[in-house]
Amino acid sequence: MDFARFISKVAAEMKLRGLKYKDLAVMTGYRESTIKVFMALGVTSRPRSPRVAKKLSEALDIEL
Repeated sequence: MDFARFISKVAAEMKLRGLKYKDLAVMTGYRESTIKVFMALGVTSRPRSPRVAKKLSEALDIEL
């Protein structure tokens, strides 16, 4: 999965809908900190979770 491309799509959708990380946390059931770590571009110390990506795609109705 191309996480960088997916993160860009999520960010664009967030901007379009006026959503914040807190809103995505409520929509997905994950903590806000989990969403922030997932959305951080660049190298992170933790691998990105495909489960978080799936929940985000379902919450925003966008393709993975």
